Amino acid sequence: MLKDEYKIYEEKMKKSIESVKNDFAAVRAGRANASVLDRIMVDYYGSPTPIQQIAAISSPDARTLLISPWDKTAVKSIEKAIQNSDLGINPQNDGASIRLSFPQLTEERRKELVKQIHKYAENGKVAIRNIRRDAMESFKKKEKASEITEDDLKQAEKDLQKLTDDSSKKIDELLARKEKVVDILRGGLEKTCARLKVRLCTGHGRVLDARHVEVGMADGSVEVVENDALILATGSRVAELPGLAFDHTHILSSDDALQLDRVPRRLVIVGGGVIGCEMAFIYRAFGAQVTVVEGQNRLLPMPSMDADVSTLLQREMKKRRIACELGRTLRDVRVEEGVVRATLTASPFVDKPTPAQQKEVPVEADMVLVTVGRCPATEGLGLAEAGIATDRRGWVVVDDALKTSLPGVYAIGDLLGPSRVMLAHVAAMEGLCVVESLCGKPRAMRYDAVPSGVFTSPEVGSVGLSEQQAREQGHLPDARAGQGPGHGRAAGLLQTGGSHGQRPSAGGAYRGCPCLGPGGGSRPGRGQRPDPGTGGPYHPCPSHAGRRPV
Repeated sequence: MLKDEYKIYEEKMKKSIESVKNDFAAVRAGRANASVLDRIMVDYYGSPTPIQQIAAISSPDARTLLISPWDKTAVKSIEKAIQNSDLGINPQNDGASIRLSFPQLTEERRKELVKQIHKYAENGKVAIRNIRRDAMESFKKKEKASEITEDDLKQAEKDLQKLTDDSSKKIDELLARKEKVVDILRGGLEKTCARLKVRLCTGHGRVLDARHVEVGMADGSVEVVENDALILATGSRVAELPGLAFDHTHILSSDDALQLDRVPRRLVIVGGGVIGCEMAFIYRAFGAQVTVVEGQNRLLPMPSMDADVSTLLQREMKKRRIACELGRTLRDVRVEEGVVRATLTASPFVDKPTPAQQKEVPVEADMVLVTVGRCPATEGLGLAEAGIATDRRGWVVVDDALKTSLPGVYAIGDLLGPSRVMLAHVAAMEGLCVVESLCGKPRAMRYDAVPSGVFTSPEVGSVGLSEQQAREQGHLPDARAGQGPGHGRAAGLLQTGGSHGQRPSAGGAYRGCPCLGPGGGSRPGRGQRPDPGTGGPYHPCPSHAGRRPV
């Protein structure tokens, strides 16, 4: 009997591995592959139906899928199903067919894909561990009921652990193979550059002036590259706190956290921003005791995120037994005998700390993860010498057309800092704006309708302005901020009038929408990019995702 039940759990783990395989297969990496549509179901006359059963799917070129329904009335249903999926591509509907255009793979896109497949792998491992937990609970009940002996229980526990380890190893193997595939595809991008006669120089660049860049090559040689225009896109790196220098063993950066080969029993996360919150849920799912220490009085303490969402997210953390220490910081951090010891005390960023925040408490952890933001990757670029202005933190200063203080030099991406929006799809649009300007079609970059996601559990999504930002800009003199149905649990809809899902009266427009719920990180503004050339903001309401400006 025990053997039969063991087989059931073994099959469940095999299904979890197959699910990860399917998730990996659905990851798009710059090439059009019809397999990405396999899991998308269409509401066809009230019945969930695979796209392949109601339409012909072809690939006119390497980065395009053409979906031609046999029943033309199904076009809108297919379009809706794709928009509601996690594919992340806005379908183009001409009334008779649907076209999907896949973006070309860049280094930033490669990093996004790696992050995505790591998430799928982590979810698979969590599922396997949950199966092991359920199995052990079942076997313990049988032992209590004298249906099996204590020796049987010990053997079952040993067998289950081996099965869990073997299943996790298979997922790691799948992950390694998928990462290799992504790297190969990135190599394809390099081949594309060669085909287009784009020269790649690998080395450390230094700006001499608007027309010349000095490149220190990997072989030690130095070359001066001449240009007509220069775009700076060196990105950012993980920020380090004084007293919390990374040792990459006990004091970790976010990069380190993605490469760990074991789960710490006790993990303290310093920083309750996007990365800190995401890591908290991930490691709690793996079984770690997680404590989040945030210097501000709320989680996700950025102007673009509504305070209501922070409150709801904190509530979800509490449900999962993730401890939150708000308005607090760590002092006297030290590593002793493999254990990180510190003192939890009041944060200097809180003007009037409460007695509870001022109380000093000793803290012990196996690891401390520092996620306090990023800083510009500008070391050795020679910006100051070339006359390129930066702010006090080193972020490059640009105008609305992304021009730096040095004529002929532009900057895009994370290099612009948090005063802009540090997201990959925003950087891509910034690059397009610069290229169009160089081609004689100048246009200003806009940031008023940028969709973003925080991949906690549940996910957080937002697009447009937060309530605070909308009020500060004078958009909401008579505003209401409330909870609406949306997707999952909508954490608020900012309006100038009207109700959820409706265009406000008196010519008003939706200015922003935050969501908290299952799939919430992929809902607001699905398929949209910040458009610098339109006359109005995108409609951000989840039930109207993908529409043009109002």
